[in-house]
Amino acid sequence: MYLYYSMQDTALTKSDVISPLKYHVQVRDFIKENEPKVWAFFLDKQNKEKELEKFKLALLKNTYRLDEDVNVEVYTALNEAKQGLSFEYPVIVYQIEGDQDMNAGIVFFHGEAHIVLSGSIISKLDPAELIVLFAHEISHAILWNMEDGQYETTERIITAIANDYSNSASYHETARVFNLCTEIFADKGALKVCGDKNLVISTLLKISTGLDRVSPAKYIEQAKEIVAKDKQGSEGHTHPENYIRALAAEWTKEEPEQAEEKILELIQGLLNVEHLDIFQQEYMQEQTKKTLQVLLGPKWFRTDPTEQLAKDYFKNFKFQEKAKFTKDELAILLKVGKSTKEYLSYLLMDFCMVDPELSVIPFAQASMIAKTLELDEIFEKIVMKELKLSKKAFKETKRVWEVEFEKLGE
Repeated sequence: MYLYYSMQDTALTKSDVISPLKYHVQVRDFIKENEPKVWAFFLDKQNKEKELEKFKLALLKNTYRLDEDVNVEVYTALNEAKQGLSFEYPVIVYQIEGDQDMNAGIVFFHGEAHIVLSGSIISKLDPAELIVLFAHEISHAILWNMEDGQYETTERIITAIANDYSNSASYHETARVFNLCTEIFADKGALKVCGDKNLVISTLLKISTGLDRVSPAKYIEQAKEIVAKDKQGSEGHTHPENYIRALAAEWTKEEPEQAEEKILELIQGLLNVEHLDIFQQEYMQEQTKKTLQVLLGPKWFRTDPTEQLAKDYFKNFKFQEKAKFTKDELAILLKVGKSTKEYLSYLLMDFCMVDPELSVIPFAQASMIAKTLELDEIFEKIVMKELKLSKKAFKETKRVWEVEFEKLGE
C-alpha cells in the first residue's frame, strides 16, 4: 500500500489509539536537535501549501471520485475503519483511471483525507478486508498529523537530506528505515481496528498477489522459513517485504511488549557497515574506538606509529589499560554481518602493519581479539591475502607470532 502524499494543515496533538514507533520518535528528536533551522523551514505551512496545490489538481485530473450513495459497501467499510481509529475528519475515496496494479494511498489536506485506490482492489477484497485496507491508510494520516505534524515534517526532512548525494549514506539508510517503520505503523493501526492478524495478512497477500484465496497461517510458516535462512534484513525502499509485514502483524498481536524491537531488528538485519543508519553509524564509531583500545591495551603495543594511526581514526584517542568488551557489546558484535566483520578485520590488520619494529607480535594480539569477536576465519584470510602467504606459509608464520607473543609474558 503506497503512501502517495501527505500534507496536513490540521494537526492531531496525539492519538489515544496508536502511538508512533520508537524509531519515528528517535529520528524526529535527532533532526530537531541537530538541524533546528531546517526543522523550522520544513515546519512552515506556507512552504507546504505550495506543494499541496500542485497535488490537488493532479488528484482531480487522474481519478474518479466515488459517491457515498452509489458505492455503499466502500463507505461502510471506511466508516468502520474511521470509528475504530477515532478518526473524525471527512474521508473521500477515489479510483485511479486506467488499468493499474492494485494499490492504495492517502493524502490529507484542508481538514479532509483523500484515499486513492487503483486496480481491482474493491472487488478483490471482502468487506472485512476493505476495513483493514482503509484502517491502514487512515493510520498514515494519523501519524503525519499527530503532535502538530512533527512526523510528517521529519519524513520530508530526512528524505530531502537523503536525496542530497553530498550527505552521508547513513541519512539515506535512515530515511529508508523510517519509511519501512511507517508501513509497520499503518499495519499496526489496521490490526488495532480488526483485532485479527490473519485479516491483516490476507489483505496484504491478496493485494500483492492478485489471488482470490490465501492462507495467512501457511504464509507465516513461509515467513519463518525465510527468516531462519536469511538475516540480511529488508531490501525495500518504501515498504518492507510481505514476509516481514506478516511476522510484524503476528508479533504485534502475540508479543506486543517485544514486538517493536524484534520488528526493527528484522527490518535492519545484521549490522553491516555497507548500510548503517545515523544511529548505527554512531554506534560503529564507538565500537571502532573500543576495539582499538582493546587491541592497543598492552604497553608494548603503544608505540609512536600505533598512537599516530589511532589518532588518525580518532583525534582525541586515548590508550586504556586492560580495556575489555562488555557483555552487551559482545552480544551485538557477535551478531554482525560480513561487511562489518571484514571492516573490523582490516582495522586489526592496519595496526599489525603500521610499526615494522614490532615485527609479527601484533598479529598474535590481533588474532586473539579476532577470535573473541568470532572474526578469526575472516581475519586470517585477510592476513594471507595482504601478506601474500600460502596456507602452509601462514601456519608457519602464525606459530612464529604465537611463540614471540608468549615471550612477552602478556
